[in-house]
Amino acid sequence: MKLSIATCATEQQITAGEKVFDPATGIRQCAEAGFSRIDFNFAKAAQKGDKPLTGDGYLDWAKAMRAVADEAGVTAEQTHAHWFYIEDQSSPDVAWNMEMLRRSVEASAVMGDRPWVVTHPLSLADAEGYNEKKTRRFLLDLYGELGDLAAKCGVRIAVENLFPGGMRFFGCCPEDLLWLMEELNDPLFGICWDFGHANRTKLDHVPALRAVAPYLRVTHVHDNKGVSDDHFMPYFGNIPWKEILPEVGRIGYTGNWNFEVHVFYHTMPQSLRHQALRFLRETGEAMLAQM
Repeated sequence: MKLSIATCATEQQITAGEKVFDPATGIRQCAEAGFSRIDFNFAKAAQKGDKPLTGDGYLDWAKAMRAVADEAGVTAEQTHAHWFYIEDQSSPDVAWNMEMLRRSVEASAVMGDRPWVVTHPLSLADAEGYNEKKTRRFLLDLYGELGDLAAKCGVRIAVENLFPGGMRFFGCCPEDLLWLMEELNDPLFGICWDFGHANRTKLDHVPALRAVAPYLRVTHVHDNKGVSDDHFMPYFGNIPWKEILPEVGRIGYTGNWNFEVHVFYHTMPQSLRHQALRFLRETGEAMLAQM
């Protein structure tokens, strides 16, 4: 198992007192701190406005980011696709967001060599609220299309566990994800286990981890206190890592131990950010030793 870090940790740089979207500098900073693997996050790249994924040259931009990563000596073995929620199925935003999701998959094929592309499962509602039957039918169609695109592009699709609230319903428990994996029945699909989301959902961590183990391919590692999706670095919340880490080893997980801790980094003064990333990497090495 190797350490990895999500680029959402470092993609916002401070220039002339303003936050600037600059993932290239962030990739280099991750490499300088000793990380050799990254999880390239497309979320901010797909926001409306003048963002790289929204223009015609999005694949050229992805190639430029890949060149930066190659020069820095890091590989993108997983990525995070554009994510969104469907509040109104008739909204034109749905089609736009779906296009950004597809572009994320295509750009992921450029960023890495057959990477896992992490996606958020979507939920549908009607006048009475969350509609499970409609949601499941919709997800089978959606991931059928994404599976075809993934096969064409040479990537794989991971579905992430979420936590309840707003338009987040499907995927908050292992049973949802296991149902989807069994229905899709394709090695192109796997599960991304987000430890912070599991804690926010008040799941019993060890049994949940055991349940998803057959399909576990990638991780999002961060911490919180069970109230908000804080994305703290490990040991700054109340996730029971002492119980979890040996279990990660017991279930035979061999994917990346991937930090998604952008809040930890963004709250640090500029002068301390390099030390902060090094401390995060050293913390990861200590966690790996306990597995």
